[in-house]
Amino acid sequence: MRIWLLTAGLSLASTASAAGPSDGELALLARGIASLPRPGSSPWDVVVRRMLLDVGDRDASGELDAGEVRTVPCVLWSGIDLGVRRGWGSGLAVVYGVDPGGDWIGGDLGMASSARGGLADHLGACGLTERFGLRSGELAGVLLQVPGGGSRGWDDAVRGHLLRTLDADGDGLIDGREVDGLTCASWHVLDLAVRDRWPDGLVFTYGIASGLAWVGDAIGLGEASRRDVLGALQACDVRDANRPAPVPTTPEAIRSVVLALDDAGSAPWTRLVRALLVHALDRDDSGDLSDGDEIRAVSCTVWQGLDEALRRDGVGGLATAYGLVPDGRPWNGWSLGIAGASRAIAWDAVAACGVEDAAAPPDAVPEAPASDPRWFAPWDIDASGALDASEVTAVPCSVWQARDAASRAERGIALPARWGLRRGMAWGGAADGVTDDAERAVRGALRRCGVRDAP
Repeated sequence: MRIWLLTAGLSLASTASAAGPSDGELALLARGIASLPRPGSSPWDVVVRRMLLDVGDRDASGELDAGEVRTVPCVLWSGIDLGVRRGWGSGLAVVYGVDPGGDWIGGDLGMASSARGGLADHLGACGLTERFGLRSGELAGVLLQVPGGGSRGWDDAVRGHLLRTLDADGDGLIDGREVDGLTCASWHVLDLAVRDRWPDGLVFTYGIASGLAWVGDAIGLGEASRRDVLGALQACDVRDANRPAPVPTTPEAIRSVVLALDDAGSAPWTRLVRALLVHALDRDDSGDLSDGDEIRAVSCTVWQGLDEALRRDGVGGLATAYGLVPDGRPWNGWSLGIAGASRAIAWDAVAACGVEDAAAPPDAVPEAPASDPRWFAPWDIDASGALDASEVTAVPCSVWQARDAASRAERGIALPARWGLRRGMAWGGAADGVTDDAERAVRGALRRCGVRDAP
């Protein structure tokens, strides 16, 4: 199958197998359709019709019947819908008369009149009809345009979009009934974007499948709603949502996962590492590595991989970051599943593998002076001069940790105390560029990022 999108100033070509476009080609096609100029014009209709027929016309009849329109993936309909909304203000269902009561012009896109009902049902399942409201209908198209699927920047951008659109209670997470606001089209767009970078897709990469360490909070999904999120993915038939997660157990596989993930040392990264170590080596089902033999069974390949990932992301070496060195440093090895009673054993095992203690102190973080009046500028999306609740959620953990370290160094108090986040204190974050209504979001961010003394 060869698909060509040719119009003024745009040329998009991709080659797919006879079985249909691959995941990467689907995402590329959808983005190309969404960016085509003059959406809804006759030349635009011609290009989109050619693509739809190439993808869905199984019987080579020259038009799509009711069954064939259902074979066109949600992500492609999302690209078409976004383009139509960009040109006309309303989506595909209204402009092309798919919804009852409108004038049917779906034939301009190669759809038989008999396909009207089937297309309405399919667009409804994808979350692209007007009864879902413009906010949810547009969200899939907005997510489709975020570049760098699965990267840290993509995580931050997606989290910002989801929270601004769906976080009704302002707690900095998409949870409870808020999960229902993500339509099938949005779930499919997210999964395809993640597969651009991580072949395992959304369900496994972000730990949504049962038994995996949760990483969904990187894009704003609350862990307490894991069952709701997984149920939505299963209902939308997102790939792998109904398949048990393959958990790596060999030292090489664990090291590969550890090094593949961004933001080493963060809470999501640490939870994932703990889950991997416990799954592979917890022989007595205690839920951690409490036995000396279990800790000694951790391969040098794994210890060295952990150390490499932490140094790469500027956290410091493994021994320093988690307090393995028995010299009075704070002990954080429990977060990796290592029982405190086994601290000396863990240090001996790490040292025997040639993993040296880092020179930086355990609380070292990137510099961000507390006196910098514009520290928040990169995340002040609306250029208002302050961070609101939605913008706070996009600030990475390294920045919150840096703010806390700078506050301690310059004023001798932790950031939560300085901003009045302890019980009985008045909010003081406004003086540092965070609006009053963002106090709750800041509490959640500090708690998520492990800033000490966070309430």
